[in-house]
This record gives sequence, structure tokens and C-alpha cells, in this order.
Amino acid sequence: MSPPEHLRLGSLGYWALLTLSTMPDHTSHAYALLQEFSKQFGRKPSSAALYQALQQLVHRELIEDAGLRPSTKGPELRLFKLTAAGRQLALDEAASLERIASAVQTSLKPSGEKLESPR
Repeated sequence: MSPPEHLRLGSLGYWALLTLSTMPDHTSHAYALLQEFSKQFGRKPSSAALYQALQQLVHRELIEDAGLRPSTKGPELRLFKLTAAGRQLALDEAASLERIASAVQTSLKPSGEKLESPR
């Protein structure tokens, strides 16, 4: 029996997968996630792209809405928490991407040399 669509490998978009990978073990809000994107990846999505990813992840029960927290600088902050299903899917997606990257490396460099990162 195959897993439900919302738990199927390859079913996450780029920002949704990266959002799962930046979620800490505690609750977090969107602004903190944007800061974490910058820190980990050197770039971040637009606020609209992040909120779309968060909405998709909540709908698929990969993260949960953990309520509101007061803010000293403006409106209340909506908190999110990674679910066990979200953590597992992120780990499975990462392993799948590693296998894909390895296959691409192997097919493009038959001698076994690693491709150089374009950085």
C-alpha cells in the first residue's frame, strides 16, 4: 500500500522542503524562519512564498499551528511546530535527493570524479 499523497516523496515544493528543514524542535514564527533561511542558505524566500509553504505544510499536517504569541513590536506572532510526519518526510526527501545527486554525479562523471559546486 502506497503512502497517502501528502506523505509521498517528491510531493513537496522547494521552499516547503527547505521550510521543514529549518524548523527547530520548538515552536517558531515566520520571521524567525526567514532569518534561519538567510543564515543556513544565504538567501530567503519572499514572505509570500514562505506563507504559501507554511499554509501547504499545515494543510498536509507536516507542521501544526501552535497558536499566537504576543509581540513587543507589532501584531501577535503565529507559531508553527514541526510534526513527526513532517520530520520524517523531510528526512526521507533529503535521502532521496542525496541518491538523485549521487546518480547525477555518477552519470555525468563516469570516472567517478565529483562535480564541482557552482559557487
